[in-house]
Amino acid sequence: MHEFKEGAYAVVCFADLLPDEVERHSANFNSDSYIIMSKEWAIRNFISPVVYYTKESIPSATMKHWTNFFIENQDRIDIKGHEELLYKSTVLMFAYMKQYEGVYYDNKRNRLSDEKRVFYLEREWRWIPFVENGEAYYLSKELFLDENIRKDKRNELINHDYTLKFSPEDVIEVGIPQIQVEDFRQKFGEKYKVFKL
Repeated sequence: MHEFKEGAYAVVCFADLLPDEVERHSANFNSDSYIIMSKEWAIRNFISPVVYYTKESIPSATMKHWTNFFIENQDRIDIKGHEELLYKSTVLMFAYMKQYEGVYYDNKRNRLSDEKRVFYLEREWRWIPFVENGEAYYLSKELFLDENIRKDKRNELINHDYTLKFSPEDVIEVGIPQIQVEDFRQKFGEKYKVFKL
């Protein structure tokens, strides 16, 4: 069986949280602000919930077996003209899968965390930029951990306009620190429900 390598996909992540979970989630990510987007906007933009898995779960085993079968039998399977589609479909499925728990990238320290986090509590939805011919954008672990390469690749995505768009009408609620509320109201009026952190 082939070994799977660690890596990272370019994604924009959203947490589908209940109101009483926002404070805990914000603390986990050292964040003092948030934006709640409409579900209609998310679905319209192909944002989808991830599939959480454990190492021995059915989704994990299924993807491993499918990938290994495809790799080991690609010369014998009659998929003429469909090789690229099958490869991209498999890669996209992996991009929408996430470990139940694991280490995470700590932006403040520019490295992987020492402790594990239960990712399932985030109820994550993802948007993935389909680049070039519709494939998911991926970096191996070694490339991702190189800060210069990571920044260059992020800028490359932005410069090619692989970005997620939204308008003010797509925003339901904004959470900001109390000290910023007056400035926010001067710029945006009473249009948004503002939750003061």
